[in-house]
Amino acid sequence: MSDNRSVQTFAKFTHALANLERTMMLPEGNEDYRNSAILAFLLAQETAWKAIKWVLKNKIAIEVAGPKPVLQEAFLQGWLGNDDTVWLGMAVDRNLVAHTYNAEQAIEIYHRVKDYVVALRKVHNLLTEKYPDLLMTIPN
Repeated sequence: MSDNRSVQTFAKFTHALANLERTMMLPEGNEDYRNSAILAFLLAQETAWKAIKWVLKNKIAIEVAGPKPVLQEAFLQGWLGNDDTVWLGMAVDRNLVAHTYNAEQAIEIYHRVKDYVVALRKVHNLLTEKYPDLLMTIPN
């Protein structure tokens, strides 16, 4: 991955997270809004682990591949807090949406996404506080 493209990885996470936060403010009872929020969650979750992978590699020289090893290392670094249930839940729900989507599950997942937004924002804030130059990767 070229340097410019890899730098954009954190910016993509930033934008996906902001989109998820905006989407979660839409009226809850509307199925289209709920589906939009779930899709925004999928994008935010995907860009989050890739951004964490990039930070691990480029800031502390730790190379790992795949979402599970990336998140395990992020836990070891103390970036994801002490409770892995939210992050494990994110992975389970991501797979449910991608492979076995149905309306009842969508409602349940939507309610859990509220917790996921908080966890994603926490890791984003922690990383930008720890590595302020990450903010320079985000175009205005």
